[in-house]
Amino acid sequence: MKLCIGNLSFKKKRFVDYCDIVEKLKCTRIELAPSLISIKIEELKKIIKKRKIKIESIQSVFFKYNSKKYLKFMEKNFIDCFKKTAFFAKKVSAKNICIGNCPSRSLNLNNKKLMNLNLKYFKIFSKISKKYKIRLLIEPLHKKFNINFLNNHLETYKFISNFDNMYLLFDTGNIKENNENFSKEFLNYKEKIRHVHFRNENKNSIKKKINFLRKNKYKHSYSIEIFENYGKKCLNLLGNIK
Repeated sequence: MKLCIGNLSFKKKRFVDYCDIVEKLKCTRIELAPSLISIKIEELKKIIKKRKIKIESIQSVFFKYNSKKYLKFMEKNFIDCFKKTAFFAKKVSAKNICIGNCPSRSLNLNNKKLMNLNLKYFKIFSKISKKYKIRLLIEPLHKKFNINFLNNHLETYKFISNFDNMYLLFDTGNIKENNENFSKEFLNYKEKIRHVHFRNENKNSIKKKINFLRKNKYKHSYSIEIFENYGKKCLNLLGNIK
């Protein structure tokens, strides 16, 4: 398995300082939210190359948008937002783009309209990603986040079956929010899982779940998802599993 450390846990750290922390932990992979990057791509590439760090995935693609804004800005802007992310991912050699809170998933439409609209956009996303040879990892999000489409792993699994370059982002927080069983859900969708987010977990639960993943020969990436400024909570949890 491949541990990734995300910059969402180090929002107020300079990128170079964040990478220094990753290097000290002897971790070689990171997960990036582009909206937190304030340096040029070439400088970023020099920083990670020097520390032998690779970018496993890009996340928070539509971080600056919500459903109300989505209704106001043109479709072209929505697609361009993803195009820019895919281009960034290609330039920094990222393997995956994670899509969670996509604005089209938040609209108050009936199920058929929601499905058709999202199929339309995700077909475009899929085509763009194929151009750059990047995989799309789709994350289920609970309704409490004002998301009306793909609220659990089953719905997400069925949806990504429409595409040959989409996989499942397995999120432990979503498992809890839907009162589901981690082990059962993982085994149900194992062949489509390419990344695991440990969200809303403590030290002991993370350790148990990682042991379960190893026992079941999971070989892909995982990360601890905590939104914080300086990484204190994230580092505390990482110290337990490294």
